[in-house]
Amino acid sequence: MPALSLYSRRNTFTASDYREIETVFLQQMKTTASRDVEKWNLDDLTDYIAVTHHNNIKREVTFIYDLAQEVVSQHGEKYPELLKLNEIVFLFFHDLLNHLMKKNKILFPNIKEIFNISCSRDISTYTNFGLLSGTITLMQKEYLAVAKYLGQIHAYTDGYRLPAGVCDAYRHLFESMKELENNLTLHVYLENKVLFPNAVALDKELEKEIRRGKYAILPAHRSTGIPQTSYNVG
Repeated sequence: MPALSLYSRRNTFTASDYREIETVFLQQMKTTASRDVEKWNLDDLTDYIAVTHHNNIKREVTFIYDLAQEVVSQHGEKYPELLKLNEIVFLFFHDLLNHLMKKNKILFPNIKEIFNISCSRDISTYTNFGLLSGTITLMQKEYLAVAKYLGQIHAYTDGYRLPAGVCDAYRHLFESMKELENNLTLHVYLENKVLFPNAVALDKELEKEIRRGKYAILPAHRSTGIPQTSYNVG
């Protein structure tokens, strides 16, 4: 399984990275009811990612963090590397949950809005054209931060290698962390190679229609032709 930790030293994800992840993604999709997810519209796909992927990640993060506290309390003295691992896990989960929150509260509603506009053809109240791409770029940079955290976790767990004779909680912790990494890898693929490109393409298409004068826009923006309002994802 090509996991995000393998890309922890990258400044960007390459096309070959995505092809490697895509192979595993498509194999998994064939065994699930969501195998046609790449053909879904933006509204359904956004809901699927938020409800299924994001919620599952939140549950996994909560479980793993609590389990890590238990393992550190029992084995931290014998395995001091667990103390550093626990610190990295805390910072990683803090940033990951903030990342999910920004997508759920800002990016995903924006994507759903442009999809609904494309269906209704009522473009008069939309004011975020051209900003979607910038927000997505920020989210993709945060994916690289996720990969760097996972690279650190691999270093302190020796690639999830268990010491001899450890308890079931220790074993379950490493298994759960590995499963989370695999889920995050597929999650990044689904967003970066399916959701985000389709959303940006639709955003640009609607912007072109405004430039051609096909739709009316808010009076406050008539002097420039393109709405210029912005929003903060921080």
